[in-house]
Amino acid sequence: MPEKLSRVAETLKRLVPYINTGNYTEFLEYTVFGATDAEEILESLGRSPSDREDTSRIDAVSKLAGDLKAHRGRKQLAERVSIDQEPKFKSDAFDGFSPTDPLRKVEQILQEYLGPVRQPGTVSEGADEDDLGAAIVMEFLGRVSKAVNRTISLDQLRLNKVPDQDVKRYFGEAHLCYLCGFNVACVVLCRAILACALGRRYPPKHVPDTGKPQRSPGLKSLIEKASKDGLFKNVPRQWVDDVKDAGDNAIHDLPTFELRWDGRLDEVLLYTRKVLEDLYMVGGPVP
Repeated sequence: MPEKLSRVAETLKRLVPYINTGNYTEFLEYTVFGATDAEEILESLGRSPSDREDTSRIDAVSKLAGDLKAHRGRKQLAERVSIDQEPKFKSDAFDGFSPTDPLRKVEQILQEYLGPVRQPGTVSEGADEDDLGAAIVMEFLGRVSKAVNRTISLDQLRLNKVPDQDVKRYFGEAHLCYLCGFNVACVVLCRAILACALGRRYPPKHVPDTGKPQRSPGLKSLIEKASKDGLFKNVPRQWVDDVKDAGDNAIHDLPTFELRWDGRLDEVLLYTRKVLEDLYMVGGPVP
């Protein structure tokens, strides 16, 4: 299914450059973007669309300024949360202009000047909250449309109330990772959901005389027992094994995960949800 762009995300993307550069004003009960004072607003409203000045170059420069602000924020963010190279400067502010336009030359110079120069262990002094905010907003805005489409693709769950708080937390965070496109984290959490739900169904027995619980069986053993007991009524056993194998690869063998599972995130999450529906099915017993 082709991805639909979120109207909310697209609208916010258009507004963020104005916010980043302060190119907006409060006018009566409105916030007007692209105008810095009321006189400019009234003057613009008084002209017919055909008489209005072409502001495309001004708008492009304004967007470039916003992209520079976001780049400074990404740099500060990377210094604190990343062990990769410093992020490259990127901007689509001048995409609508001819390759020979002087503005495209400005963009080229900036990209060369702001190329990765980060040295390991170096961190800039202090952090600018506005720059960091701009970078984080742009990062998540880029994920909104995909998150909306992924949410629409999910069926409504057919579950009884799930009493286990650990399963609930793993489930909620797995879906947040899925919506944001954090594939490795999502699959690891899917495995945790499976292990936790089956572990609650088959708690370790206590050792006679000592009263201490036995060592918890591994996930493979739990799956075997659940399968023999007929707990997987509506899902193929292969689906359950796939959730475990994908999680194991994500934790222990990232190249294999990328080869086998990175493009199958939808399937792994679907299998996990279907297993939970079997374990906590509407109308069925709650453990």
